[in-house]
Amino acid sequence: MATVFSNDDRSVSIGGPPSTLKSLFSESEVFKHTRKVPMKKVQGMWHTDKAYGQEHIRQIVEGITLNNQLCFPIFSPVTGRPFEWTDCTSLLTEMMTEILTKSIRWDQTIDGVSAHLKQLSPDQAQLWSLQPSHYMVSVIERWSTELPATTLSHHMMTPAIISLRLEQSPPRDAKSAKIAVVGMACRFPGGADDTEKFWELLAQGRDVHVPVPTDRFDVDTHVDPKGEKSNTSKTPYGCFIESPGLFDAFFFGMSPREAEQTDPMQRLALVTAYEALEGSGYVPGRGVHQRRVGTFYGCASDDYREVNSGQDIGTYFIPGGCRAFGPGRINYFLNFWGPSYSIDTACSSSLAAIQAACTSLWSGDIDMAITGGMNIISNSDVYAGLSKGHFLSPTGGCKTWDEAADGYCRYVYFQNTVFISSGIWKC
Repeated sequence: MATVFSNDDRSVSIGGPPSTLKSLFSESEVFKHTRKVPMKKVQGMWHTDKAYGQEHIRQIVEGITLNNQLCFPIFSPVTGRPFEWTDCTSLLTEMMTEILTKSIRWDQTIDGVSAHLKQLSPDQAQLWSLQPSHYMVSVIERWSTELPATTLSHHMMTPAIISLRLEQSPPRDAKSAKIAVVGMACRFPGGADDTEKFWELLAQGRDVHVPVPTDRFDVDTHVDPKGEKSNTSKTPYGCFIESPGLFDAFFFGMSPREAEQTDPMQRLALVTAYEALEGSGYVPGRGVHQRRVGTFYGCASDDYREVNSGQDIGTYFIPGGCRAFGPGRINYFLNFWGPSYSIDTACSSSLAAIQAACTSLWSGDIDMAITGGMNIISNSDVYAGLSKGHFLSPTGGCKTWDEAADGYCRYVYFQNTVFISSGIWKC
C-alpha cells in the first residue's frame, strides 16, 4: 500500500512500505522516468486514513487541558485557509486529524498564506521552517513577487533552536558579520588532550618541554650539542603530545593496513574534527547543509611521509602521507562538499588557515568551517635543519622577552575549531 501524503504544482510525496515504493518506481510507466528523492527522515505512515482513524486522534487529544487564547490565525495545510474553531480542543482535534489522515496541499497553502499577507501588506515578514525544503523556496519566490515592498527573512529551526537567516533586503557589508566559535577540540603537550586541560596548563603557566621521546627518534644518534656531526641537532628538547598513535581505525572506516600508512597527523585531525563537531552540537542534515561546510588546516611539514619515503611504499602512501589529503580526508568522511585547504605558511600556518576560513565565511562561500592546525614531530632531519639555521634553543624552552633567549622550542599540537557565520547560525 502506497499513499500520497503531500503534493503541490511541482512534486508529489508518496509514502508506503519500502518494498512497495521500490516496485512502484521501477515498474510503473508513470513513475519509472520521474526524478525521485528519498525522504530519509520520514519514518512511518502519516497523512493517510489507511493507517489512522478517529480513535487514534481521541487518544492523543484526551486529557490535554488547553486555554482558549490564540493570538494569530493558523492556516490549514490541507485547505490553505485558516482553521475555523470554537475552542482550542476542537482546533487541536482538527489539526491532529489533518496530520494523521489527510494529504497536504502545499500549493493551496502557499496560495492562502500569500493572499492573506497581500491583504495585510506588512513591512516585514518572517518564514520559519523545521527542515530545508523546496516548499520554502516556493514561498519565498511567491512573496518576493507579490510583496516587493516587504522585507523578507527565512529562519530554520532545529531542536537546538538554531535559525537560518536569508535576507532579501540589500545585504550589509560582509566584513561586519560576526563569526561564532561553536566547537573546539585539541591535543597539546603536557597531557592537554582537551580544552579544559589545555586551559589549566595555560593558567598554571607550566613549561612542558621534555627530551625527545624515544618513539620519535633516537636522541643519542641524532643530537650533537657541539654541532660538529652531520645531520644532527644541537638540542634534544621539544614539546610533545602523548600517545599520538591512538586511533580507532574501524570507527573511521579505515582498514588496519590503511591506518598504518596514514600519517598520525591525518588520523588525529579526523579524531579532533569529530570531537569539535560533537561538542558544537552539529547534526548532519540539520541547520547547516553539508554542501556548505569547508575544512581549512595549517600544516608546515609531513615528517611521517619523509621518514617512510623509502620503506615499503604501498597503496596508501600518497593519500596517507601528503599534506593535501588531511583536510580532504575529513571532508570525505563527513560528506562535506565545501572547500578543502592545506595551508603552509611555516609557523603561522594555523593562523593563516583560520584567516582563510573566516574570509570564506565572510564572502559567503560557506556557512561553516572546521579549521586549525596539525603537527607531529617524527623526522630528525627537520630538527637538524632548524638547529643548523639557529632557530632552535639548545638549552630547552622558549625564553621570550628574556636576555637569555636563544631560540624557540619545537612543539607538537592539534587544534580544531568549528567556526560558523552568525549571519547563518544564531544560537
